[in-house]
Amino acid sequence: MWYSRKIARVVGSTLASETYALSGSVDLLSWLRIHWAWICQPSSAWKDPETCLSQSPEAYAVVDCKSLYDLIQKTTIPQCQEHRVMLEALIIKDRLKEGVVVKWVHSAAQLADSLTKHMDCSNLRKFLQTGRCIIHDVDEILRARADKRSKKAWVEQDQITTMGKVDTT
Repeated sequence: MWYSRKIARVVGSTLASETYALSGSVDLLSWLRIHWAWICQPSSAWKDPETCLSQSPEAYAVVDCKSLYDLIQKTTIPQCQEHRVMLEALIIKDRLKEGVVVKWVHSAAQLADSLTKHMDCSNLRKFLQTGRCIIHDVDEILRARADKRSKKAWVEQDQITTMGKVDTT
């Protein structure tokens, strides 16, 4: 499920905006999972949300805000300058224990962006046709990005070094 709406408060940063949006999404996701459990099995423990959610298959919340992903994935208490955002991140971390897994994707791979921005929507259409997508390992993607950056830096450094040499032939 995807939705886009205006957040109900003014915030001072993109991180705050993304955090409040994820918090609302996780709440809605829990509500949907309880209803889905009841639809699939009317005798499920839907009147006891904790039990119902613990017996339901895990669900995914996909974000493209790396700083939010990092804030939520840390095993220590999240630290950021905005204390309300930190509290909201702690609430989200607690709600994830209900069987929600947060996954990060690069902004270019965010399928929902084509719903609010002028861009190619072929990937979204393909996903809607097949009902499947692949979410790659975050560490692998970040490692590849770091390798690409280091290779670029090495090439640029090599070019600077080469330009500084004088041809003596």
